[in-house]
Amino acid sequence: MKMKKKLFLILLTLAIIPLTARAQSPGAGMVQIGDTTSMNLSTYNHMPYDQYSSSYTQQLVLRSELSGAAMITGIDLYCGSADASGRPGTTLYLANTYADNLQGGMVPFGVSFQQVMVDSLVCTTGWNHYDFDTPFYYNGLGNLIVAFESPFSDWMFSGGQFYCNFRQGMSRYAAIPLAYLTPNTSTTLVHYRNVMRLHTQPAPTAASTCPPPTLRIDSVGATAIRLNWSPGYQDTSWTVEALTDGDTSWLSSGLLWGDTAYTLGGLQPNTHYTLRLTAFCSDTFTCVLRHVLTNCVPAPLPYSENFDATWNMPSCWLSTEGWNGNYPVVSSSYSHSGGHSLHLNGGSVVLPAFDAPADSLEISFWARNGSVNSSLNLLVGMVSDPLDMSTFVPMDTLVLTAGWTPAVVRFDSYTRPSGRIAIRSTISYIYIDDIEVNRT
Repeated sequence: MKMKKKLFLILLTLAIIPLTARAQSPGAGMVQIGDTTSMNLSTYNHMPYDQYSSSYTQQLVLRSELSGAAMITGIDLYCGSADASGRPGTTLYLANTYADNLQGGMVPFGVSFQQVMVDSLVCTTGWNHYDFDTPFYYNGLGNLIVAFESPFSDWMFSGGQFYCNFRQGMSRYAAIPLAYLTPNTSTTLVHYRNVMRLHTQPAPTAASTCPPPTLRIDSVGATAIRLNWSPGYQDTSWTVEALTDGDTSWLSSGLLWGDTAYTLGGLQPNTHYTLRLTAFCSDTFTCVLRHVLTNCVPAPLPYSENFDATWNMPSCWLSTEGWNGNYPVVSSSYSHSGGHSLHLNGGSVVLPAFDAPADSLEISFWARNGSVNSSLNLLVGMVSDPLDMSTFVPMDTLVLTAGWTPAVVRFDSYTRPSGRIAIRSTISYIYIDDIEVNRT
């Protein structure tokens, strides 16, 4: 009974954790990353690096810059000019990693990121301290990721930019929110990293350590998500929860004992969720969070799309690899009918799943080469994993010259068990319009 009472109190504490950082005094332990004698502040050389309407930023701190295993409890950032408004809803994540640079891309998505703080980052000129809502266990074995998700553009703010040092290959950003990222999202390498101070407490002894478990997503359906995890150290019970964007009530599994896998059902199709895995140790708890998008319910046939209903990407379409992370995009530059088409600009699109076998489908559409000086290739095929373009199987290659060209592609030679239609461009200037999908 005492153990159950203690777990109840821990769950009650977790439920009332505030979503804004607390303004407390810095702790005694502190590690400074970067120096204040060579700081840089300009539109393009500061972090969190925000562009357009939102951004996600990763920065890497090396093991050699830290002081061994520790509980990280807060962060200081050096503000260039006072900002009383800040960026409401900015989220900070930390993660342990063995990556030693970001030259080749962001740290893989399999890493277990832990949300440690949601704050507005209001600041005065100089050093500003932000306490974490949840302390983070840095294991001292590898390097540390510091990741900001910001829902606002720095172009909207005259102040509140944070100083950086030049640091080759240690930061990347994407101009979309974390929830929309895939392994194929275009990201930009930035050679600046925040001047920061990390506040630490000594790492707990083995008897009371509760580092976060490693969370893995097995499968994502329209109404359910299957996940599993490896315990962090002494955790023997867990809860799995899901929260939709803008909601405040978590859908919970209840307390789980022994099993390290769970299917969370009752979800909505085509909806972004934050998953929270909470691990309970003998005297404390820790959390790991992950963003997922549930699948759409398969679309009925026949299916058509002309991109004229909205400026947004059609419902249940996925886009990847576009130039500068901002394409493909609905455009009014050209149209075969109506007023819009889809400008691929070096990107790819994956159509919705349909209520028919993949090898029974046929797609017809119009494509345009916006360049009058060359012929361009457009690939049409199937992907078995819509979030991984390395699973793309080309079924036809279209050679486009200036003007609109009709295309019809059948998928009766596709042999994998399942798949979704994908259209892939490798260069700018390509537009598509008036798509129809039917059974052959």
